Amino acid sequence: MGKRIFASVLAGLLAGLGSLAVIAGAQEKPQLWTFWEMVVKPPKNDVFYKAVKDEVALMAKYKFPYSMYGYYVEDFRYEFATPLKNYADIENLYQAIDDLAKKAGDEWKNLLKAYEGTYESVSQSNWYLRPDLSFEPAHPRLKPGEQKFFIDDTWYIEPGKEAEAEALGKDFVALCKNKDITERIQMFICDIGPEMPVFVASASGTNRLDLWENNGKMWEKLGQEGQALDAKLQTLLRKRKLEEGWYLPELSYIVPEEKK
Repeated sequence: MGKRIFASVLAGLLAGLGSLAVIAGAQEKPQLWTFWEMVVKPPKNDVFYKAVKDEVALMAKYKFPYSMYGYYVEDFRYEFATPLKNYADIENLYQAIDDLAKKAGDEWKNLLKAYEGTYESVSQSNWYLRPDLSFEPAHPRLKPGEQKFFIDDTWYIEPGKEAEAEALGKDFVALCKNKDITERIQMFICDIGPEMPVFVASASGTNRLDLWENNGKMWEKLGQEGQALDAKLQTLLRKRKLEEGWYLPELSYIVPEEKK
């Protein structure tokens, strides 16, 4: 992929976060993620898909040191997410891409050619996963590997209302704990990207039916208290958007854990 577009993916989000609930469990500190969203040309979708699979194979072959999680959101949009230690780590990420290009040689050049003309645009944004605004159930309904489908509830907050939105998020987490909710909900806040301030609450299921059925059950359990919190949230928003998507393990590369 090349450095400019994370060769089309790695140097290649806003509309949805691909529910990192499928890859991240309970955490104590905010985790920085960088995202690339790629809008693919419909006639080139199969070519793009194969190119990403080939890239993932190169990452595994040459032991790329950063993980990349792939998602399909809607309307031929693919998203790729990479966890970072901090902002300084971005330069290390780009250096790792350069190193991969050198190791792969002609394989890399052929990959770049395969990507040519397959996508309309690429955008990048940085987000923090906020554990204090996320809910990790004591007894989760699903295991991480079962979370394959997701919905992202994107909140476009009125400027100056961020603290109120965070307070509502904490109240929602407390209510979920009190009601013994079993659904995972993760909250991301955009740190660098368009249309800020923006928050995304993400939930997952095994498929669309599983997710929406259990999401409905969750809101029934939250009752009037949950409805009241959502009503308060509405007063803080410029706009709100719901989107669905799928985690794509075949378009993802996870750095293998070191053997102890």
